[in-house]
Amino acid sequence: MGQSRRMTTTNAHPAEADSERTCAAPHQPRADPLERVLEHVDRCLLEPLSVAALAEVAGLSPFHFSRMFTARNGESVMAYVRRQRMLHAAARLGDNPGAAVDSQRPTLIDLAFDCGFESQEAFTRAFKQVFGVTPGRFQRDPAPHQAKA
Repeated sequence: MGQSRRMTTTNAHPAEADSERTCAAPHQPRADPLERVLEHVDRCLLEPLSVAALAEVAGLSPFHFSRMFTARNGESVMAYVRRQRMLHAAARLGDNPGAAVDSQRPTLIDLAFDCGFESQEAFTRAFKQVFGVTPGRFQRDPAPHQAKA
């Protein structure tokens, strides 16, 4: 009886047990490698992501993956990741209806670090590039700026 239980445990795919808590890929791979990457980015948005790591998720070389992603999506993979992070940050700053946000607004520095930026200044520059305003101004009056991204 002990051995059959052990076999059941060892045959289980490790990603299945942790897929809801970690960035592990789901057990059943999707046919389209770029769809797998988009799902991975959604799951792991606030984790460190790189072209090489995302190419590995797709099962492609980094060069081929970058070209395929840009051709299909009209922007580089890291520009896509940055834009998704900015949308996440905007949702947290602006009490975006329908977005899963914390009840308490984060400080800008905490949000910058959460989104993978080394400094608040770099975060502010990236945020302004996407939304046309600084995060502080967006936080005070998000409505006019939410449609820009």
